[in-house]
Amino acid sequence: MNYFKDTNNEIFAYDAEQVADGYGADLTPLEGGEYTDGTEIKPYKLDATFEQVVRDVDGVITAPLTLVDSRFAEAIQSKITTIKGTYKTYATEPVTVDLITYNGGDSSASAINGAIQLAEANAESDVSLWDVDNVLYAGVSFTDALLIAQTIATQYRDRMFERSAKIAEANAAVDQSGLDAIILPVV
Repeated sequence: MNYFKDTNNEIFAYDAEQVADGYGADLTPLEGGEYTDGTEIKPYKLDATFEQVVRDVDGVITAPLTLVDSRFAEAIQSKITTIKGTYKTYATEPVTVDLITYNGGDSSASAINGAIQLAEANAESDVSLWDVDNVLYAGVSFTDALLIAQTIATQYRDRMFERSAKIAEANAAVDQSGLDAIILPVV
């Protein structure tokens, strides 16, 4: 690894191939021991991701720079895209309440809440709702309609929390087996 500093005394690390490609040409080369003032080394490469080096209080590197292959970074992004696509469908799957199946997702829950508010504003005694097959159910009590909206919204929220956890797992993966271990729902 070759170390360089810029005019702000920020330190950068490049491997031999990068130096041969011209990286660091506009920076000042450092000799071993020159960077022991506690300055953080800022690794850089256009087509890869680095983890920060670990240095002790004297500036001695105790863990080397770790290069995460850009192909693995692409695999992480691909897994995240797959997770998002899967959960876009999974989070909005139909929800069954009292043997009636309704559209799922936050927009469905919002639409039911809107229907409740409209019925209340019009001084109606109940709500009319449509199921997933567009069959009208008139005479649904406000309490039952709220329960339906709550059930739909809760399913959506829980699945979106699960989606976020899966994305965090993908970002934390250190190798392909970590990505492969992330199990997604079948939709």
